Amino acid sequence: MDNKEVILLKKALERQKKARVQAEKILEQKSKELFDAKQHLEHANARLENLLNEKTSELDGAFLNIIDPYVVMDLDFNVINMNKSAKEFLGFDHRMETVNLGELVHEDYREYTKESMATLLEVGTLQNYRAKIKVKNGADRFVQINSSIIYDQKRKPLAAQGIIRDITSETEIKQLLSDQKKQLDVIVDNSPLGFVLTVNGQIVKANSTFCGFLGYNELELCKLKVSDISFKEDQPASRSLMEEMNSGKIDNFIINKRYKRKDGSILWAKTNVNAVRDKNGVIKYQLAIVEDITVEREKQLMIEVINDVAKAILGKMDIHEIAWEITRSITHYLGSEDCIIYLVDRDKKFLEQIAAFGDKVDREGEIHNKVTLDLGQGVVGAVASTGKAELIGDTSKDKRYVVDDAIRYSEITVPIISEGEVIGVIDSEHPEKNYYTRAHLETLKNIARLVAMQLKNAINLRERLHTEEQNRKLLEELQRSNEGLKEYAHIV
Repeated sequence: MDNKEVILLKKALERQKKARVQAEKILEQKSKELFDAKQHLEHANARLENLLNEKTSELDGAFLNIIDPYVVMDLDFNVINMNKSAKEFLGFDHRMETVNLGELVHEDYREYTKESMATLLEVGTLQNYRAKIKVKNGADRFVQINSSIIYDQKRKPLAAQGIIRDITSETEIKQLLSDQKKQLDVIVDNSPLGFVLTVNGQIVKANSTFCGFLGYNELELCKLKVSDISFKEDQPASRSLMEEMNSGKIDNFIINKRYKRKDGSILWAKTNVNAVRDKNGVIKYQLAIVEDITVEREKQLMIEVINDVAKAILGKMDIHEIAWEITRSITHYLGSEDCIIYLVDRDKKFLEQIAAFGDKVDREGEIHNKVTLDLGQGVVGAVASTGKAELIGDTSKDKRYVVDDAIRYSEITVPIISEGEVIGVIDSEHPEKNYYTRAHLETLKNIARLVAMQLKNAINLRERLHTEEQNRKLLEELQRSNEGLKEYAHIV
């Protein structure tokens, strides 16, 4: 190796030494910076831990001084710490004796407590745990507890803490209200009055009495509106009163109205409707108290209609006048729009319509499209033949039914009998099935008995007048014949 190469190698070695020295200086500087940063972080962590401990102590102090009982327990329910309120409430002092909260829980709630503890360990918090416990003096107390888990630095559960709220009075009040509600339900369900709760006309609740009135169960009724069980003719009066109630003019009203039973029959009821309003005066519910007055109403109407008929036909001897008065009174009583009086013609063996009410009568008060029935034809003809009244709930199932001016599904037919003989028939129809009742039938029978004599006298009078008219005509014929004979004799 020559001298030149040696010089070059020496220079390269010198440069390498200088670079190493420079790198060592840089490494030393960086190491010092890292050491300083570590020291700074250690001091900062120490300050944070001290601050955290201070805050934790402050927080513990706050819990220990709160009004509600506060307890810290281990995971086996042994009390570690509790505040003054907890000591006073439970009657125990954990510094004087061992206190296990699990042993205080009433046996009816122990399984629920185990499940709640498992949830607390799994989730970390537990809200609104409610149970009955026995405190030191032996009294039972109801408590509500909100609790959470206390963890160590590795998030391992160490203990549990919770705030206890005494809800004994609240629970007793709720139980008292529940008992009173049950008692009220018993009273309401066994009351002779019907109770119905509605919202904007929709039935939401009804007692067993009202269900029995109409023949529905409560589930069926709650699918209906009040209008579904009411008659159209009665709705305007009810609607007017409801409008006054909704506007705030009245808070209650009483109305006598009809209800449709499930079988189509009628319930007459005295209905007391009351408004239940919120704090703003807006109606939340309507409570209706319903009293069945069907029997009383029928008796009253029966007396009224019989009196009306008696007054209307008093002194009348014209058969048509009597019949027209009967149809008007009966139609008003039945709430129907159809009533016809038939007269029996025994000689010709048929029935003729002599008076009517409803669509059968034209503007001039005359019956149009009069129908005549043979004895035995239709329900009317059958009643005229047998002399027995009939109540048809569904005419579509009766083959005897004869359509007059319109198809109607209820029919009530009563014979008018005098001296054991049917002289006429009262017949009324209604478009709804099962509309007429046994009370209606009895009333029409009484009316038929009442008018039978008057109608018979009118018939006799008509026949007598008819006979007198025939005799008069015969006499005139005889007189004319005599005059003719006299003239013939004179000529002879």
